[in-house]
Amino acid sequence: MQNSKGYPIEQLLDFLDPTSGDKSHQGHGFGQSVLFQSGRVEVRAVQRDLAHFLGEWVESGIQADGSERPYERCFAPRSCRKEWSFDDGKPNLFPPPRAVKAMANFCNGSLMVRDNSYLVVGHGEANTSGSVSVLIGSRGGIEYEPTFSSLSDDPETVAAGMFLTFYRSEWLFRLMSCRHCRKFSVPKRRPRKSYVRGWLCSKCIKTVPATAAMKNSRQSRHQQWFNLAVDAYIALNASSSEEYGVDRAAQLTEKVNAGLPITNRIKRNTITRNLAEIERTATEKISK
Repeated sequence: MQNSKGYPIEQLLDFLDPTSGDKSHQGHGFGQSVLFQSGRVEVRAVQRDLAHFLGEWVESGIQADGSERPYERCFAPRSCRKEWSFDDGKPNLFPPPRAVKAMANFCNGSLMVRDNSYLVVGHGEANTSGSVSVLIGSRGGIEYEPTFSSLSDDPETVAAGMFLTFYRSEWLFRLMSCRHCRKFSVPKRRPRKSYVRGWLCSKCIKTVPATAAMKNSRQSRHQQWFNLAVDAYIALNASSSEEYGVDRAAQLTEKVNAGLPITNRIKRNTITRNLAEIERTATEKISK
């Protein structure tokens, strides 16, 4: 898919900067957007949701070994298993990123999987004019230019509309998030193909000691995710409902990774190999 040119990346970075005040009243940049003209939107909430969506995209380039590869970022549907499998014709997939689900909600459509991408099939009451079907490319881009025919006071909807336009831009693989301060920025030079321990901004690279990147030993990292897995296992057992098509190991992996730093995240097979020990520890914890 072709990415659109001329995206206002400086306005995006300015909008995300928490030190710059209320962006909806600046009279320039995103402050001129139709999305804010109603005056009903809580700007801080939009900033938080938009930062979350952008963070999901940036983190999709984090590899299993903790290295960061900006040019391998991808929102393709991910199978819970090594090879795709089906139950009653439905693939066992991880839930889509929140950014993708929010874009589907913004288009007032239902999210489906087609080939290696997500397809939004719209309903009759659509927010957009023209075709309501939107193909969200796994490597950026969408098939049509969204138009905003109605305003919304829901922060996630507003953030989804803003992320939708960013997702079509040429800055998809240039935007970076510092692994230390978490601030978004665009480095002057193009990002490298890989960062072993994640990318650092120009400020943090001077102040973060090199030893900080190695502070967690293998044993402490193991204990960290294992404790999260035990708690997640207990919580899942206490719940009577399970998401269709997502198995227990996949559910545990998702919940564990939600509580881990980017560089320490685990794969599903890590849970599978240690599932018996997780179950035993969880049983002992419950019985105490």
